[in-house]
Amino acid sequence: GEFAIASSAKGSDVVPDNLEQELLSFSNSAIPLYNDLIDQYTKMLSPLSQTSNTKASQDDSDDKAEQAIIVILYRMHINLGDLYRYSCSTKLAEECYLKASKLAPATGNPFNQLAVISQSQESLTAVSLYYYARSLMATNEPFDKSRTNMLSLLEDNKKWLEDHVRDDDSH
Repeated sequence: GEFAIASSAKGSDVVPDNLEQELLSFSNSAIPLYNDLIDQYTKMLSPLSQTSNTKASQDDSDDKAEQAIIVILYRMHINLGDLYRYSCSTKLAEECYLKASKLAPATGNPFNQLAVISQSQESLTAVSLYYYARSLMATNEPFDKSRTNMLSLLEDNKKWLEDHVRDDDSH
């Protein structure tokens, strides 16, 4: 079905009762499209990386085309990872974010997304902290939202420690 959009035209927020189901349905219908597009762009990239033209202008044109495809693939892997995450397919989301991080290792967004996934798994706090720090230290494009996310993670840990400290642990 069509994705219902929340409307505030009359000054009040109107949210459909089945918004979560509609989002899941939308995500599930978009996932095959993204996978198909990624396959098509990957096939376009392969011949470009294998060409050995002698003309410098042709090489420059191929380099620009290759870089454009890499940027497109990077964004598609981030978006596909988000769709998988919204569909609670965290393993597939993680794979997409890792692929994006390999396509653009100097950008922070995929590392932030990996941190979000690991933070949703209670026993992976240290992994989350690593990914948030990695996201903030990205050389070309740090992901600023990671700072807020990391502070939230640290606050959650502080609260957990406060809640679980025993009276006889005052060393």
